Amino acid sequence: IYARENGKGMFFQPDADEGSPLSDPPPVAPKPTPPPRTKPVLKRVK
Repeated sequence: IYARENGKGMFFQPDADEGSPLSDPPPVAPKPTPPPRTKPVLKRVK
């Protein structure tokens, strides 16, 4: 999907593997971790 948008049809396989982890996995994993910690902090602050 990302490869088609970038115009790299021949590299759709390598890009999907490298593009997915570098674009979605990393950001998605770190985000879920901080939110839970910020929620309790906000509640305590209130």
